Amino acid sequence: MESIVKFLEKGQPYFDKVSKNIYLQAIKDGFLAAMPIILSSSVFLLISTLPGVVATVGGFTLPDWWNVDVVNFCNKVYNFTMGVVGIMVAGTTASALTGSKNRRMPAGKAINATSTMVAAMCAMLILAVTQTSAKIDGADVSVFLPTTWAPRAC
Repeated sequence: MESIVKFLEKGQPYFDKVSKNIYLQAIKDGFLAAMPIILSSSVFLLISTLPGVVATVGGFTLPDWWNVDVVNFCNKVYNFTMGVVGIMVAGTTASALTGSKNRRMPAGKAINATSTMVAAMCAMLILAVTQTSAKIDGADVSVFLPTTWAPRAC
């Protein structure tokens, strides 16, 4: 155990330097700001899956309305909230980095944190999704699909 402590103490200056990196701090703060979304989404995932696991292990069956209505609703909420996490992390990370940069700027000069947050969210959407149309219930609807990229053959 002492050898591990000595090894970690040798690396302490390096760890201190890494922990003071404003970019890593912004990433940490961005993920922490999105934590309420992750936690609330996880509650719906537990509601939709845990009773089924308990029923399987316990040897009993859940009512049909549970499997159809409750599970579908909880999975929908989970998918929507977890789908927003990436956009939120992009925005909150940009906002945290802007705040860190603003603290280092001269007095009277500042970057608008909301503008950088919106710009980061828009950039993430531009890079991550493709807009297309699909028929839903017989109507043409504009939808977003994940972007796929493959190199073209020369």
